[in-house]
Amino acid sequence: MDKHAAFSLLELLVILVVLAFLIVLAFPIFNLGSDLSRQLRCASQLRGIGAAMAGYAVDHNGLVVYNVLAGESGTWEDGLLPYLLPGAKMVKGARPPGVFACPSGTTLVQSNHKSDYGKNLYINEKPEKVYRIVYRLVAVQPSSEVIFAGDAVARGIASPSLYEDGNLAARHRGKANLLYFDGHVVAVSPAELPGVTGALPWVPQ
Repeated sequence: MDKHAAFSLLELLVILVVLAFLIVLAFPIFNLGSDLSRQLRCASQLRGIGAAMAGYAVDHNGLVVYNVLAGESGTWEDGLLPYLLPGAKMVKGARPPGVFACPSGTTLVQSNHKSDYGKNLYINEKPEKVYRIVYRLVAVQPSSEVIFAGDAVARGIASPSLYEDGNLAARHRGKANLLYFDGHVVAVSPAELPGVTGALPWVPQ
């Protein structure tokens, strides 16, 4: 029998060490691909939310959905839910249904925060706040520069809103996906987002 026909124990150990080293090198690449996939799915979900927002406006005399519905009967997610998932319900303590659950998010449905996303606080916050302009969809201009919604995290008893001073959730490799009123989605870091009340990208000009 040829004594060189089989691997020696030392040779097998060397092969295993090399394979382990290659796996360690490849893992960040696989992880990056997974992160990118979640970010792209999140962006797609936000586009769906944008389409629902447009449908809501058609059925409500052109109005952009309020962050908090009339009489505090629900949130903007409740207003758009029938356009996205007819018959679905928000279940308190569970993950949000369908497109309201970001693939990288962890939010559990609460009475005042029902998704992994927040809606722009300055566009129709609630009907009772009459001192603010009530926006119809066609009046939100330039639509490509005004944020509708994006990755957000609830803080304390924060309303389901996105605002300039702090609840942006940079859950995609240090960036957050933002949906603009014209339907496009971009990923930005918190440092890239202007923090000025009364100006773009928060308020139409």
